[in-house]
Amino acid sequence: MAQATTIDEQGVLDATQWKYKGEGNANILISYHGPNSHFIGSLIRLSKVDKHSSQKWHERQVLDNIAFAQDVIQPLLSTDVRIIPQMIPLNVDRQFLTEVSELIEPFRPEKRKNRMIDISQEIAILTSDMTAAPNEGQSIISVEIKPKWGFIPNSTYISENTEVKTKICRFCLHKWMKSKSHVDDISLYCPMDLYSGETSRIARAIDALIVTPQNNFRVFIDGSSVDVNDVAPEIFETIKDILPKILSKSGVLKRLAQLQASLDSHDIEGVLPLYNSFLDNCKTIEEPELSEWRLVAKAFLENEKERRGLAPNDHKSVILRYLLSMTLKDVSLFVSIIKGDLSPRFDSEINFSEYSSLSGNKVKAQVAIIDTDRKSIFNIPSNYKKDQDIVENYLNVDKSLRDIHQCTAYPNGS
Repeated sequence: MAQATTIDEQGVLDATQWKYKGEGNANILISYHGPNSHFIGSLIRLSKVDKHSSQKWHERQVLDNIAFAQDVIQPLLSTDVRIIPQMIPLNVDRQFLTEVSELIEPFRPEKRKNRMIDISQEIAILTSDMTAAPNEGQSIISVEIKPKWGFIPNSTYISENTEVKTKICRFCLHKWMKSKSHVDDISLYCPMDLYSGETSRIARAIDALIVTPQNNFRVFIDGSSVDVNDVAPEIFETIKDILPKILSKSGVLKRLAQLQASLDSHDIEGVLPLYNSFLDNCKTIEEPELSEWRLVAKAFLENEKERRGLAPNDHKSVILRYLLSMTLKDVSLFVSIIKGDLSPRFDSEINFSEYSSLSGNKVKAQVAIIDTDRKSIFNIPSNYKKDQDIVENYLNVDKSLRDIHQCTAYPNGS
C-alpha cells in the first residue's frame, strides 16, 4: 500500500495559494496558484462528507483508491500508454483543510453545499491539472466528458420484461427517469454516437453535448471552467472541428466500451442472484481486498490475451468483474488541446500526440481517464432496483414522446 508524502517546501500548503477548481459528489478539487514552479499545474483532491455527518474518515480507503486506479484500472485500459494521471497521497492537516474550506465556500455551487470538505481527513490526493497549459502563456482548451455506457447488453440473464435493454442504450433509457418525462429537459446526447468510432457520429454526439450538457460535458479555457452558455462560438467551432478526430484516433473510447461489455457479461440481472447466493453461503460479505481486484484484473487480461472465455462458475470473480465494469461506466474522459510546439523542458506523464482536425489543422492533444474509484459490493441490490426502475419508467413514457428522442442504437423506436 502506498505511503503518504509530506510536502516540506515552505508555504506550499498555504491555503491562500490554492483555489477552487470544481467538485463532484465525493470530492472537491483545488488548484495551485502559488510561486513554487514544482507545483504549478497541480491539483489536490479532497474528500467530502455530509454536513453534520458522524462518518469516520479512513486512510486506507484513500490509499486503496489510488492503488486501484494505478494497479487495476490503468493496466486494463493500457499496459503501454499511461491514460490515468499519477496520484500521490499527500499529508494534510486540519488547519489547512479548515482554511481552504472557508476560502472556497463562496465559489461553490449551491446544489453542492449539502456536503463539505472532510476536515478529519489526514491524507489527500495530489495529481496533475489536465487543464493547465504545458507552456507559460500558451492557450489550452480542455473538455471533460462523462461518456457513460458504451455498449448494448445482450446477456442471456436479461428477462423478457426488460428486453428493451437489448435495444435501447442505458443512457437513453435512464434520461427519461432523470427528466421525469419533461421533453424540454431530455438530453439529446446518445453515447452510441460517441463510442461509434465514426467521426460524423462523434461530431453529432459532441453537438448534442454542447446543446444539452447537463452533467456530462464541461469546457475549460486556459485552466478556468467556463459555463457552456458563455463559451465563445469560435471555441465551440474549434472543439467540433478537432474532437471527433482525436476521439476516433486515440482508441480510448473503443477500449473503454470493450471493457465495459466484456466485464459485465451477466448484466445486473445475472449478478444479483450470485450476490444473494454468495451472501446465503457466507452469511456476510466484505468489500474486496485490493489483492482480489488485482487478481481479477490480471486473470481477465490473461484470458483476453489467450482468447479464453471467462470462468462462468467463479461467482466471486463474476461479481468483481461487474463492479469493475461499473467503475468504467462512470469515468470521465479528459481531452486537452493546444496549438503550437511543446517546450523541450516540458515533461508530462500523459503524452501529447499530434492530430489532424476535420478541416486539416494540426493540433496536439492528450487524452486521459479520471474518476476511477471503486464501486461498493454492497450497492448491487440497489443497482438492481435502479435498473428495474429505469426500464419500468421508460416503458411507461408515451411512445410518441420517446420517439422524439430516439436512441441511435435503435432508430426505429421501441
